[in-house]
Amino acid sequence: MSRLTLSFYMIIFATIILFHCIQLATTQNNETERLALLEIKAKITDDPLGVMRSWNDTVHFCEWHGVTCGGTYEQVTKLDLNSSEITEGDLPAGLGNTLPRLQYLSLGSNRFTGLIPASISNSSSLNVLQLSQNHLRGHVPSLHKLQRLSRLVLSDNSLGYGQDQDLNFVSSLANHTLLQWLQIGQNNFKGVFPEIICNFSSLTILALHKNNIAGEIPVCIGNLAKLQQFVVNDNRLSGVIPSSIGEHQNLNFLYMNGNSLSGVIPSSIGNLSRLSIFSLSHNNLIGRIPSDLGNCKSLTALYFANNSLSGDIPLQLFDLPALSTMIDFSENHLTGSLPEEVGKLNNLQSILLNGNMLSGQIPSSISRCVVLEYLYLGKNFEGSIPDALRSLKGLVEIDLSYNKLTGQIPPFLADLQLRLLNLSNNSLEGEVPIRGDFDNATNVLLSGNDRLCGGIVELHLPRCSSSPDKQESKQGHTKKLIVTILPSFFGVILVLALVLVLLKKSRKRKKTSEPVFPDTSGKSDWQRNIWGCAQGNPRGGWISVAIKTFNLEHHGSLKSFIAECEVLRSIRHRNLLKVITACSSVDNQGRDFKALVFDVAFSLDYLHHQCGAPIVHCDLKPSNILIDDELVAHVGDFGLAKILLKGINSSHANQYSSVGVRGTIGLHSSRHDLNAEYGLGNEVSTIGDVYSFGILLLEMFTGMRPTNDMFKGGLSLHTFVKNAIPEEIDTIVDHTLIEYTEKEEKTNKSVMLEALTSVLVVALSCSAEVPQEKLDMSDVVANLLLIRNKLLD
Repeated sequence: MSRLTLSFYMIIFATIILFHCIQLATTQNNETERLALLEIKAKITDDPLGVMRSWNDTVHFCEWHGVTCGGTYEQVTKLDLNSSEITEGDLPAGLGNTLPRLQYLSLGSNRFTGLIPASISNSSSLNVLQLSQNHLRGHVPSLHKLQRLSRLVLSDNSLGYGQDQDLNFVSSLANHTLLQWLQIGQNNFKGVFPEIICNFSSLTILALHKNNIAGEIPVCIGNLAKLQQFVVNDNRLSGVIPSSIGEHQNLNFLYMNGNSLSGVIPSSIGNLSRLSIFSLSHNNLIGRIPSDLGNCKSLTALYFANNSLSGDIPLQLFDLPALSTMIDFSENHLTGSLPEEVGKLNNLQSILLNGNMLSGQIPSSISRCVVLEYLYLGKNFEGSIPDALRSLKGLVEIDLSYNKLTGQIPPFLADLQLRLLNLSNNSLEGEVPIRGDFDNATNVLLSGNDRLCGGIVELHLPRCSSSPDKQESKQGHTKKLIVTILPSFFGVILVLALVLVLLKKSRKRKKTSEPVFPDTSGKSDWQRNIWGCAQGNPRGGWISVAIKTFNLEHHGSLKSFIAECEVLRSIRHRNLLKVITACSSVDNQGRDFKALVFDVAFSLDYLHHQCGAPIVHCDLKPSNILIDDELVAHVGDFGLAKILLKGINSSHANQYSSVGVRGTIGLHSSRHDLNAEYGLGNEVSTIGDVYSFGILLLEMFTGMRPTNDMFKGGLSLHTFVKNAIPEEIDTIVDHTLIEYTEKEEKTNKSVMLEALTSVLVVALSCSAEVPQEKLDMSDVVANLLLIRNKLLD
């Protein structure tokens, strides 16, 4: 055998040995990772959603729920058990050692306990670490090896020991230039505001809220040019608000409430053109509210309550077009009057100005704030309670206490469906109504008005007494009324008698045959008295008539009828037809219901895909959907709409929208919540509209609202429907919908339930929490049309 041949065989042998070693190493690595995953499963004590059922030997571990593998050797790169509601003890101590190629770890919204394992730092490829909303405790280990980390989300746990060293792990991130999200709010962290944060040049979300962090906000915070959310509320921060805060051109949310900040509000805030929510409540701020805020055209809510602000309310604030949620300037030292320009805020839901030194009368222009729900005004307003409040039908709470209001309580207040009416400590007089809202003493506060009387017993007011002069005047008025009414009464009796005589003579000349007229719904039912009249029969007389029916489902029929009436009302001739009366039937075919399903879907598909640049509505809800006379649904209220840049794929504009700022919602009042998709730290994209449409479908077909009292403890409308499909579909669907379909459309029940199941599956896909699982609106339209066509066939 030649030397060349021997070398050839040696190379082949070495290659085989190398391949075998690689295969053996891969097998060993896979077995190590499989055992690491099974160790996590072994610690789980409760799995109410059954997400761990697939974690068994019947399939490869890369196919288990929440597990994603990648790379040449098929190693675990992603573990996503977010919102699985599982209960587990401590996380495995060697988690970072046994899953070395892990890039994405999301265990949020569960009930994990114990410490964050220090070995997590060995997962050097880790890009996302999401452990929020659990019961984790103790110190956060050093993360200096995680150079690729872009999102660190540890909010809503019990991390930290209340010691000054709690925030040391933030310093271990000093060289992490890729870090975009730093969310560590709602924990037990103590220490000084880490100035090292200024080095995180890529940071878009900084959430340190509800901890025990002290110190001042550093001036270098202005270096974070990409910052979109700055949430530091409910800490112990002091000092002034640095003017460099105005350099954050992309800032959307700015929460600084619940601290000990002092000084004035910097005018540089006016540079934040994208600012949506600005909260400074419960601080020690002084000075005037800067008029530069009028440049923040995207502002939807302002919270400045419980400070020492003074001066007038800047008129520029009343020109903000997007201001729709709240103005809360209560408990300050504001002076001047409430200007007439307040009427420009016709989309505003809440005005809270109580506890100031505002004076003058309540402007009548407030009647133009037609969506107002909460109105709190005090301390020194004068005059009477304005009649302008009559038109604000949506008011829920009115607080006009501690003013100088005079006059009587207007009766229209009893017609408003109020949860609170506080008129205490004024100078009101007269009798208190006993109907409507005044029938519940717990909702009405009237103390401190010495000249009020009457009302229900529970209000403990004196009885209203009439003077002798008033009684004599009342008796004289009664006599005049009797003298006036008696002749009129006898005149009416005489006229009725003459009419009865004429009718009796007319009947004798009529034939006994009884014509049958078709009603507007195509049926004949003149044999019975459809009015249910107890004192007469509507068939007492006869007249030749022609009945014309209009099918309102035909386009333009209503306009045609109105045009005909316009002509006939202006002419009169013995040879021309005269309109006697008109009536209309109720839509008994559910066309308005169908309009909501299909027309809203068509409109969103148009906004997302057929407008050149995609448009995101951002505020889709039942109150923003109107139905016209032709039973066509129209989506309105584009006050919060956003236009996305061309070239952005709207369905993937935010690849990481499953993780957001937990805890920034409802920081000020339980009455005002942010949009579910955008309040979690997500960028504006079309998936928010898809989510809203999905919730809208779930509301329509179940007859239940997401705010129902049964939805608590982790149960939501989405999970409620998801758990019931498909076996228990008939138990969750609105029973009136099933009964109506069976009665009116003669549809086989099983076919109808299958169609309803298909629609609810589309709704669940739209309202899924993970953006990648959501349908695109074009797919939603296609699926709904397919369901309708299948049902018709």
